[in-house]
Amino acid sequence: MYRRRAQHRWKPETEQVNHGRVGTKGLTSAERDQPSLLGPSTGHRPLVGYAVKLSVTLLLGIALSVISVVSAAGIYKDIIRSRADGIASALDARTVSAVGDAAVDTEQARLQRSELQQRVNRIAEANDDVASLTLVRSDGSGGLYYLAGTGESGSRLSGQTYRGDPVPVSQVFDDGHAVVSGPSGEGRASRLSAAAPIFDDSTYRMPAVLVLEVPAATYGLALVFAAAVPLLLMSLVVVMLTTRHRTRRRREAGVNLRAEMISIASHEIRTPLTGLRWSAENLLSKKLSPKVMQHSLEIMYDSAMRLNDSIEDILQLASMESEKSRRLVLKPADLRTMLDDIAAVQRLPAEQRELTMEFSKNWPKELIVPCDQRRLKRVFNNIVSNAIKYSEPASTITIGYGRTNDGNHIIYVQDRGIGIPADEQDKVWSGFYRATNTADRDVNGTGMGLYLSRAIVEQHGGHMWLESEVDRGTIMFVELPDEPMDIS
Repeated sequence: MYRRRAQHRWKPETEQVNHGRVGTKGLTSAERDQPSLLGPSTGHRPLVGYAVKLSVTLLLGIALSVISVVSAAGIYKDIIRSRADGIASALDARTVSAVGDAAVDTEQARLQRSELQQRVNRIAEANDDVASLTLVRSDGSGGLYYLAGTGESGSRLSGQTYRGDPVPVSQVFDDGHAVVSGPSGEGRASRLSAAAPIFDDSTYRMPAVLVLEVPAATYGLALVFAAAVPLLLMSLVVVMLTTRHRTRRRREAGVNLRAEMISIASHEIRTPLTGLRWSAENLLSKKLSPKVMQHSLEIMYDSAMRLNDSIEDILQLASMESEKSRRLVLKPADLRTMLDDIAAVQRLPAEQRELTMEFSKNWPKELIVPCDQRRLKRVFNNIVSNAIKYSEPASTITIGYGRTNDGNHIIYVQDRGIGIPADEQDKVWSGFYRATNTADRDVNGTGMGLYLSRAIVEQHGGHMWLESEVDRGTIMFVELPDEPMDIS
C-alpha cells in the first residue's frame, strides 16, 4: 500500500500487513492468472477445434448414457416380467381355480387354501430375491382381493381387499398380458412389481393374477451401471483429447519459444557484439587520445554487460524447460548478506547515475531462509538492476523488509524512476515485453527478467508483484515463506 507524502514521495507501509500481503493491493487476479510465456500463441482455430471436439464428445456421451439407461430399464423389466410369467406357469391353474373364497369355510376349502399357500411359500423360498409373492382374484365386479401370499401372514390375507396398485392387476385381468410397474415406495421400501396371469386351460379362465415384487435397489444399480459405462468411456475420450491438445500446445509452444529466442538472440547479442568489435577495432587500428580511449573502453564495458545479461536471460529461459533444472537446491542462506553482496556488485552502475542505495532500518541482523541461493540471488540482482536502470539520476533506491501476520518475509525494492503505465503492469510479467515508456531511454534488455524472476520465486512457494505509477517510481515486492519448498 502506498501513501502519498507532502513531498510527493511514496513509502511502503511495511508495518501494515493485510491477509498475508504488504498493503491492501497484494497480488491482483490478473497477476496470479498471468499466462506463462511458454503457452503457445497459435490463434483461436486450434482452441475452437478442441472445444468443438470436446462438446461433441460430451453430447455424444450424454446421449449414449441416456440410451443405455432406457435400454437397461427395458431389459431389466423384461427379465422381471419373464420371471413372473414363469412362476405363474409353475402354479397349478386347476388348483388355483379350485380354491374357494375365504367365506367358504369347509374342510376341503381350508385344505385347498393351505396347499396353495404352501406352494406359494415354496416358490418364494426358491426365489430369495423376491420381496413378496401374492395371488390376487377378481370378484367379477372390479373388486380385487387376496387369494394367497408369502410369509406367515400370507394365509391371513386370504379374502382381504387387495391393498396394492390395482391398475396393473386390473389390466392383466382385462387383456391377459403380464405388465411391470414401478418402482414405487421410498428408500429401502421401494419396489418393482410384475403382474402375470394364471390361465386354466381346461376352462379358458383366469382364476387369479400373480403379483411379484422385488427390491428396486438392484434395478437402480443396473441403471447406474448402464449410465456409468458410456460416461466412463466419454471421460477416457475427453482425457485423450485433452492430453493430445496439451501435447500439441506444448509442441507449438516449443516452436514459438525457439523462434522468439532466435529473434531475441539475433538482436540482443548482435548489437553488443557490434559495439565490442567497433571499440576493439578503434583501439587496435590507431593511436587514440586518452579521452577517446576512455570512451571506447566504456562502450566495451557496457556492451559486455549487455551481452552477459542477454546470454544469461536466454540460457535461464532454456534451462527452465528442463525438469532437472527446475528442482531447487534448498540450503539455509542469509538474505541480508545476499542483498549486501548484490548492492556491492551494483554499486558501480549506481554511482555512474549518481544513485544512492540504502537499506530500510527494520532489517533484522540476519535473515536465514532455506532457498536456492544461486537462483534467488539472480532474482534480487535483476530487481536491483532494473531499479538502477529506470531510476531518475541522483535519486535513492531503497531495499526494505517487512513481515506478514503468518510469518512470511517481504523484501521490496523501491525506486524513484519512470514507473510503468497502469495498463502495461500485467504485461511485463509475460516475457519478451518491455514497457513502452522505456523506449525513450537507452536501456538494454530482453524483457525476460521479471518473467524468470517470478517463476523462480513461485518455485520457492512465494509470490512476486509490483506497484507503480508513471514518473513516480516502482516498488517490486517478493514474498517468501519462512520455510520455502520446491513446488516445481
